[in-house]
Amino acid sequence: MSKLDELLRELCPDGVEYKKLVDAVSIERGKRVVRSQLSIRGKYPVYQNSLTPLGYHTDYNYNANTTFIIVAGAAGEIGFSDKAFWAADDCLTVVCPENVLNRYIYHLLLNNQNQLASKVRKASIPRLSKSAIENLMIPIPPLDVQREIVRMLDSYTESVVELQRQLTAELTARKTQYSFYREKLLDKTEMKALMVEIANLGKWSGGKTPSMAEKKYWESGTIPWVSSKDVKQPILSDTIDHITNAAVDEASMTVYPAGSVAIVTRSGILRHTFPVTYIPFETTVNQDIKILVTKEGISSRYVSHALQAYGESIRRTTKKQGGTVDSLDFQKVLAYKIPVPPIDVQDRIVNVLDNFEKICSDLNIGLPAEIEARQKQYEYYRDKLLTFVETGNTILSRAEQSRAEQSRAEQSRAEQSRAEQSRAEQSRAEQSRAEQSRAEQSRAEQSRAEQSRAEQSRAEQSRAEQSRAEQSRAEQSRAEQSRAEQSRAEQSRAEQSRAEQSRAEQSRAEQSRAEQSRAEQSRAEQSRAEQSRAEQSRAEQSRAEQSRAEQSRAEQSRAEQSRAEQSRAEQSRAEQSRAEQSRAEQSRAEQSRAEQSRAEQSRAEQSRAEH
Repeated sequence: MSKLDELLRELCPDGVEYKKLVDAVSIERGKRVVRSQLSIRGKYPVYQNSLTPLGYHTDYNYNANTTFIIVAGAAGEIGFSDKAFWAADDCLTVVCPENVLNRYIYHLLLNNQNQLASKVRKASIPRLSKSAIENLMIPIPPLDVQREIVRMLDSYTESVVELQRQLTAELTARKTQYSFYREKLLDKTEMKALMVEIANLGKWSGGKTPSMAEKKYWESGTIPWVSSKDVKQPILSDTIDHITNAAVDEASMTVYPAGSVAIVTRSGILRHTFPVTYIPFETTVNQDIKILVTKEGISSRYVSHALQAYGESIRRTTKKQGGTVDSLDFQKVLAYKIPVPPIDVQDRIVNVLDNFEKICSDLNIGLPAEIEARQKQYEYYRDKLLTFVETGNTILSRAEQSRAEQSRAEQSRAEQSRAEQSRAEQSRAEQSRAEQSRAEQSRAEQSRAEQSRAEQSRAEQSRAEQSRAEQSRAEQSRAEQSRAEQSRAEQSRAEQSRAEQSRAEQSRAEQSRAEQSRAEQSRAEQSRAEQSRAEQSRAEQSRAEQSRAEQSRAEQSRAEQSRAEQSRAEQSRAEQSRAEQSRAEQSRAEQSRAEQSRAEQSRAEQSRAEH
């Protein structure tokens, strides 16, 4: 009988009481904080809408060893903090009385997480109501029983976490080992191979996206369509999205042959990774992908391995600076050189790397499956430990415990067996590589011996045969020179084409800048013209006002002159009138004096006559 069974029989022989969570513990909502109060590093983590801290605070509102539930965003996630923390307003905390262990409540909530997840309200921001948590029915056994359950589950959790860590470390080590051998095999300093520009490996092409508004291009599509989110494995097994034949016909999509190599040239992943994949089926691609169909004499699998080996160097030397989305300068990518040995050497390298990749792929499939199996096993036993029957026993019986121990022992043996198999496979792989190396050396020695015998045989032939051989070599030399010249001509045409494209792009850029300049000049001239028209308008208005003022002053002056002239005329007429009156008076006076004189003369004459 286990210690837990003994405790249950002793402390709760009549069964375990079930209560609503709210009746057993206190559920409290955290206190809101703003981002300006947080820092990137600090002592007290702040939990808001996920189990990842929103930031760090200088203060805390809950002690260590407290369970909390996220109720918005990652609603339904259960957390447990082993250090003091700050709970924000979208984080509910569990405050337990003395008869309830907080860690026990944490395991209970994990066991009921699926039930809580079903109560999450789906919206733009998923939310879980406080009442859904408070009404959860949970068993509350005595404190000693809680402690034993917590001890058992924590112990099992630690073993599962440790196993996950070891399995993950194993997978990481195998991937690192694979990368090391791949880079060693493809090291250009140790390979006797031509350095070839990526542009000359075959034909590079790009793709595009059919209209998302056209449902007929996407619904029930069967033709793969590669985008950056698909390029995550060395060999592509399928794509997330597929298009229809209607999209190929109407949207002018190109279907590329199986055995192509694709790289990502525009995506946020280029900040840290250069994605390359080999595509073993016919496919289409979008505008963020460049795809290569290799030419004769070049293995597409070899190119895939080589691009992966030199990927980080390519990414560093060709990445564009600035821009809203990370991208590569594809012309620089095309100009990058990789080693390309003869096709038979390419095939041998591909064979070695493919075998090693298969081992890593098997581990990549098997280890996550093993981790998932351990997690499910933990959840199964957790459910058994936290499910009580009326008699107070757990459903987990001694027989099941025995089977569980047997299962763990078998798992341990299986793990040891897998480790031995892995070491054996590594040993066989190393032996295989050693045998391949010896076989290659043997073939090389045989080849040199055959060449030596062939040279002796040719030396013993007649001068006529030597002449024909020399003629043949001369013809071959001329043919090779011709092919070399053709190759150089093709390279020259390609370089000229790239140069023309570059000049065209520069020309378009200059035209664009010129158009912008002209547009700016036009806007400036329009602005100056408008300013000039405004100034002219103001000047004309000013001149008009001045003209009206001058006219007004002129009219006033003419009016004053008119009044002055009228006044002078009136004065003149008055003076003339006075002068005429004066002359008339003088005339009358003179006439009067003349008449008086004549009268006096007449009187005098009369007097003289009388005398």
